[in-house]
Amino acid sequence: MVKTQTRQVNPSKSLSVREAIRQIGNEMANKSPGARSRSEAFLSEEQILGLAKKYFEENKKNLLKKYQGKYIAILNNQVIDSDRDFSRLAARVYKVYGYQTIYMPLVDGKKIVMKIPSPRVGF
Repeated sequence: MVKTQTRQVNPSKSLSVREAIRQIGNEMANKSPGARSRSEAFLSEEQILGLAKKYFEENKKNLLKKYQGKYIAILNNQVIDSDRDFSRLAARVYKVYGYQTIYMPLVDGKKIVMKIPSPRVGF
């Protein structure tokens, strides 16, 4: 089993997945050879999803116009496919792009409000 490590990208900057990978590669190039393994140059699944979610939120208005009521697949800050049926979308996307972390949200203008009751303390 190959042990991989993840690398935290500076969250204060707005980066695409490609830019984040490039940033990490540049930082690694400035270190001494052999100091880090090649696997550290890749983002973790959480970081990839975080960047895709950020892209989705920043572009939601435009995405709503084009994809209202559909699931979309976002990879590298691009919508790569869409469908009203999540299972069909996932099958197509994974067939073309292989099994990797791809964000596939439903494009919907509804805001979800959850009401969670707090515990009651008897007096």
